[in-house]
Amino acid sequence: MGNFGLCPVCDTPLKESKSKTCSIACRVKRTYLAAISVTEKPCAACKRVLPAEKFARVKNGILNCYCRDCQTVLARRKAEKRGKRQSNYKRRPTAMDPIKSRARHLFQTAVRNGTIKRQPCERCGEKKTDGHHEDYLKPLSVVWLCRKHHRMAHRKPVDTPLAKLDAVDGSGT
Repeated sequence: MGNFGLCPVCDTPLKESKSKTCSIACRVKRTYLAAISVTEKPCAACKRVLPAEKFARVKNGILNCYCRDCQTVLARRKAEKRGKRQSNYKRRPTAMDPIKSRARHLFQTAVRNGTIKRQPCERCGEKKTDGHHEDYLKPLSVVWLCRKHHRMAHRKPVDTPLAKLDAVDGSGT
């Protein structure tokens, strides 16, 4: 058996010419050390060099190849292509937002009692609408929007070259 260099993690001699580390444990440790030492990284989609905090971590602490903004845009594109919302959408418990929860409850009660009548969408005129609260401290003051426009009202704006490209192409929303 020949000496094929030293393991970069533990400095023991390598036994095979193709291996980069001496064992699986050193391979995992090397991957981990490489992942935590990165301070900046280029995004594969928008090509911007961003700090490591702008990237999500995937398996073994390795940074994702897309920044969080581009990941959001790509996920939206994928959801629109499928024609439905993402299946892993998680709702926050109502205890986290007691003001929102109270506003929704008061509003739903007023609609059920007939105090407030449903109106068509203020943007497109669709008859099937949801009440959108601009201010949760005014529970009976709502803007009537169809499902499509209501979702768009809750979307967080994403500032990345990929999102701007979608806006120009018209494929984003």
